[in-house]
Amino acid sequence: MLTYKMILYCIHNWSAPAVRVGCALIILLTCLSITGEVGAHPHIWVKYSVQVHFEDHGLAGFTQQWKFDEMFSNELITMHNLSREGTLSAGEVAVLRQNAFQNLRDYNYFTYISIDGQPFDVQYVTEFNAWLDGHNLVYEFFVPCTVAAIKAPKSVQLLVFDTEFFVDVSMVNTNPVQVNSVPGVSWHKEIEPDDAFRFLGFLKPPVLTIQFWKQ
Repeated sequence: MLTYKMILYCIHNWSAPAVRVGCALIILLTCLSITGEVGAHPHIWVKYSVQVHFEDHGLAGFTQQWKFDEMFSNELITMHNLSREGTLSAGEVAVLRQNAFQNLRDYNYFTYISIDGQPFDVQYVTEFNAWLDGHNLVYEFFVPCTVAAIKAPKSVQLLVFDTEFFVDVSMVNTNPVQVNSVPGVSWHKEIEPDDAFRFLGFLKPPVLTIQFWKQ
């Protein structure tokens, strides 16, 4: 880190080539450090919950509900000239999907899924909807993930997370996961950090693990 004493030293000894090189390196490293800290700082905050959907065959997919912070919600409302009432029109929802959601496909919709330890790419989502909850904009959409239930337990993990740290995504505090079960399929869920989803070498956000099997 560049300190006041270092600056004075550089000024008083700038004529020496070795000092100029050393000071230039210190300034460069300081700038890179500042850039990294700014880039890693979140600008948007999202609280999310998940509904796990089972059908007769097994897992059908996940409904995610995202609630944005008030500041970003206001920016989107103003930018797209949306109603500030609770219900948005079909046209307003379509505008949000096209201009403020569909681009997240390039980032897998911040959704990371593994099936028995193997990555599952989120190619598309369906049933997108949006509305206002007070001053907060809410998104809801369905992530198809079809996995047949068999006698041996299957294990599916889901994490919603922005690996670039521009968006701070975290689970809601109360009832973050609900399961829509069906007869004939047993299941067990856990919400715990997992080494398979580790970032920066130490950061392990809570991961939903759902195990299920045919009765």
